Amino acid sequence: MQVDAGACLYRPVKLEVIMCSRRFFPVLLVIFFFAVPVKASASDADDGVALAALENASTSLGQAIGTVERQAGGKAFSAQAEIRNGVLSYWVDALENGKPARFEVSPPTGQIMASEKQGLWDSLFGEDGEVEGVSPIGLQKAVESVENALDAKVVHAEFDAEEGKTTFKVNALTEGGERKVVIDATTGKIVKAENGDETGE
Repeated sequence: MQVDAGACLYRPVKLEVIMCSRRFFPVLLVIFFFAVPVKASASDADDGVALAALENASTSLGQAIGTVERQAGGKAFSAQAEIRNGVLSYWVDALENGKPARFEVSPPTGQIMASEKQGLWDSLFGEDGEVEGVSPIGLQKAVESVENALDAKVVHAEFDAEEGKTTFKVNALTEGGERKVVIDATTGKIVKAENGDETGE
């Protein structure tokens, strides 16, 4: 097979350039970034790894929220489970002395590993302050109710106030995939549950 000196030859999987003149290189970069699709969510394999890690953790995300609220003395308004370099960690945002702060909690021990105050932007424009007086349910109860109702593990949950409605928006993992759940922050009832790949309100 003969290859033209000015042509570019790619392998379908690796997109490996075999022969290409330098003047075509910027064009190749543009084609790569615009033509290759980027996934917005984790793959099924990643979800499986995350679900297994959460199921095997000594401390649940709900318990981590409770620990943070007791130390901070204020309600949590956001929490997430995250895996970095194969290590599971919990991050909880809560009000401490009336100001937003972020806490890292260890899943194996349930202890708070680190904390830091959040920035001015969060204090001025965040919805965190509204959770104190509006939601009698609390983020921990919202997380635990979703896990019990769907036999799932929550990976992200946050308080949301929009158009006069207060809710908790929750992302959870099940054996069947990701679920997106909305909970009424006043009654604690699940008002919507859909698969992770569904869209719409």
